[in-house]
Amino acid sequence: MDDCATALVMLMTVPGLALFYGGLAKKKDVLNTIAMSFVSYCLVSLLWVLYGYSLTFSGDFAGIIGYLDKAFLSGVKMNSLQGTIPEVLFCVFQLTFAAITVALISGAYIERMKFSAWVFFSVLWVSLVYVPVAHWVWGGGFLAKMGALDFAGGTVVHINAGIAALVGVLILGKRKNTLLLPNNLTIVALGAAVLWFGWFGFNAGSAAASNALAAQAFINTNTATAVAALAWMFTEWAVTKKPTVLGLTSGMIAGLVAITPAAGFVNIVGSIVIGAVAGFVCYFTVTAMKPKIGYDDALDVFGIHGVAGILGAILTGVFADPLVNETGKGLLYGNPGQLWTQSIAVLVTIVYTAIMTALIFFVLRIFMKVRVTEEEEITWLDLEKNLYSVLEILSKELDMRRGSIFLFDKKTEEISIVAAYGLTREEINRGKYRVGEGIVGKVIDTGLPMFIPDIEKEPQFLNKTGSRPNKRGISFLCVPIKIEDEILGVVSADRIYSDEMGEVDDDLRVLSIVASLIAQFLKLWESYKVMENENLLLKVQLKDRYNFPNLVGQSPSFQAVLKTVMKVAETDATVLLFGESGTGKELIAKTIHFQSKRVKGHFVAINCAAIPENLLEAELFGSEKGAFTGAVKRIGKFEQANAGTIFLDEVGELPLSLQPKLLRVLQERTVEPLGSSKTIKVDVRIIAATNKDLSEEIRKGTFREDLFWRLNVIPIYIPPLRDRKEDIPLLVEHYLKRFCKIYKKSVLIDEEALRMLVYYDWPGNVRELANTIERLVVMSESNKIKVYDLPDTVRGVFKIKSSFCGELKLPKEVEELERIRIMDTLPKFNYNIRKTAHALGLTERQLNYRIKKYGILIKKGVNLNDSDKLKILNQKVQEA
Repeated sequence: MDDCATALVMLMTVPGLALFYGGLAKKKDVLNTIAMSFVSYCLVSLLWVLYGYSLTFSGDFAGIIGYLDKAFLSGVKMNSLQGTIPEVLFCVFQLTFAAITVALISGAYIERMKFSAWVFFSVLWVSLVYVPVAHWVWGGGFLAKMGALDFAGGTVVHINAGIAALVGVLILGKRKNTLLLPNNLTIVALGAAVLWFGWFGFNAGSAAASNALAAQAFINTNTATAVAALAWMFTEWAVTKKPTVLGLTSGMIAGLVAITPAAGFVNIVGSIVIGAVAGFVCYFTVTAMKPKIGYDDALDVFGIHGVAGILGAILTGVFADPLVNETGKGLLYGNPGQLWTQSIAVLVTIVYTAIMTALIFFVLRIFMKVRVTEEEEITWLDLEKNLYSVLEILSKELDMRRGSIFLFDKKTEEISIVAAYGLTREEINRGKYRVGEGIVGKVIDTGLPMFIPDIEKEPQFLNKTGSRPNKRGISFLCVPIKIEDEILGVVSADRIYSDEMGEVDDDLRVLSIVASLIAQFLKLWESYKVMENENLLLKVQLKDRYNFPNLVGQSPSFQAVLKTVMKVAETDATVLLFGESGTGKELIAKTIHFQSKRVKGHFVAINCAAIPENLLEAELFGSEKGAFTGAVKRIGKFEQANAGTIFLDEVGELPLSLQPKLLRVLQERTVEPLGSSKTIKVDVRIIAATNKDLSEEIRKGTFREDLFWRLNVIPIYIPPLRDRKEDIPLLVEHYLKRFCKIYKKSVLIDEEALRMLVYYDWPGNVRELANTIERLVVMSESNKIKVYDLPDTVRGVFKIKSSFCGELKLPKEVEELERIRIMDTLPKFNYNIRKTAHALGLTERQLNYRIKKYGILIKKGVNLNDSDKLKILNQKVQEA
């Protein structure tokens, strides 16, 4: 073993196990599940160096526990050895084993154990359970003296964790929804791959040296894992007619667990048998034994780690080969006593871990709440909760004693209860049928409703739930839930009727109507879940689209804009965007939103100039029905943008009468819909944009000064394209690639045509450039855009000079562009060097150098009237 093996075992917990469990958990529990793995690793890391290592490996008191001689790693010196390796390294290696053992247990408890309770449980369990068992097996305790074999943790880690998981779930009780619905199988597969990789450090590292034994442990681990994964896959394939990624990864974990105690004791044949048995047995434990017994082990910690750990520990007593490791000799090699020893070690671990885990839970319950509340466990979007509310109404309206809604799973062809009124959780779990089985199965099969006057006299009524110990006088109504010809499930009700049976038909009619509504709800819910997944995917795509790499420009002025956008995106500050039409103000606004913490909220845009004044107020703030002629109840843009961002485009066009209301929203973060006296709180980030000079509008009296200062928290000026001509080649390239991809073309641009595009002033800015490139790509008849392909507006402005007709190299083209920019900018600032340099993003020294380099004439004290003459003179000099 070396430090690499230690790092690999650490990798198994964070991130391996965290990813594996996080992907298996429901979406709402992902972060909590990952946090449980992380916090257990942190806690054990501290406790191990304080006293865990010492109590495990420092001496032996009566075969039960070690001493505190090495508490706080006292006496563990730089030159002290544990076998042939530094003791500090051995301590860290064993720490990673303790940490992952605790983290493994968390998979059974997710969705129902409070995080605070998990923290205290981790501390108590590692101290009172893991440390003693580790000492018994590895630290010189009584099991080690008996000769129990555990190469890398079958007993200490996996049986320990599996039994603790089983006891814990029995005490905590079942979840409201026990279905395993992994939120991300890709993450599950990634986590399983990391675990497999790290497990080589787990098993091969336990050889404590880089030798043949480590190599044998390595190949045994790899072989058993592969065989177990295949065994699980083929078993699942034979039973369900379909293999799954979840099954394949579960088989991998079962194989890794089972080979762990035997990795350094068995030969390759033994590893193959152990892997095959583990894959096969664990599959049926999880899919058959677990439902039959009825325990709710969320991520099958007992079914995989506990069962595979027990199998591996016992089979080590069968297949231990003295030619692999002389310290181990199993049943097949003439030592039946080893199998007995392994069985005792397994039994002792099971009994001790079960008792101590139960005691820890009882102690925790005295001082704190261990389980989450029902509201925390189930969100309002859960199918079960919505359907239960339907049954509650039926119980009141129909005097229903019991009611159930069954859904038909087409994949498994099983009919099971998803919501019930008047049944316990255990009774609900027993309510499973096949098509044609019992009354429920018959209704699914025929698609017709059924009425049973007295269930005691009906042999087809199976009472699988066991909720009716006294059947006499109970009538049973069962109606299919169907939409068109598709049967989705059934809704059933128990009633006790009087002698008058005339109301049965009415009840069946009501149940049929309810079943029809449930069918529509189920379809809508199914569509909602699809839309939710699509919405999540769309948000990811939008975040990529409105990312900084998609904002094209290298000019100093545009880079300054991007720098401000990066800073402001992290905040909720109000932003005011200035710039001409077509400069990309909405693109900047969307980028700020999709790079902010509000990315999960909506981005709502409204053009204040495009909506008539009499409708704009209702659009912004909402309206109540009857607020004005023809008014209907409308949710305003501010409410729609709650928890997100609202973009007020052309805010300079906002009518003066509405400006005080917008000011109030900015100040109070509340809106008042038209026709309502109720104020609504909104949490919204505001980004406004204008192409007007708001200072001038304030002077004219068309824009409120106080509103301007409220909006102008972070002003961002987006320069027009004519002032950043060096960005045009990049933008042309960007839009060429984009539109070539859309229209499936391969089009380039001629150098002369590009030069014309650069010199054109683009009054419509980036929008005009994008439209022009799209038109050129669509209309292009060859693979290169030539000068004659350009619009007349571009060619008409640009006069081709003789000096430009030749082929210019790129450096000359850049110099020519610089010269023209400097000549164009100097007159704007009355040939003031400092102001011109600042506008161009240059220092005064850099500008003076370029003026001399390009022979640009400039006179000190030149006035505004001289500028045109000087520009003409410069042009003549250049032509000469």
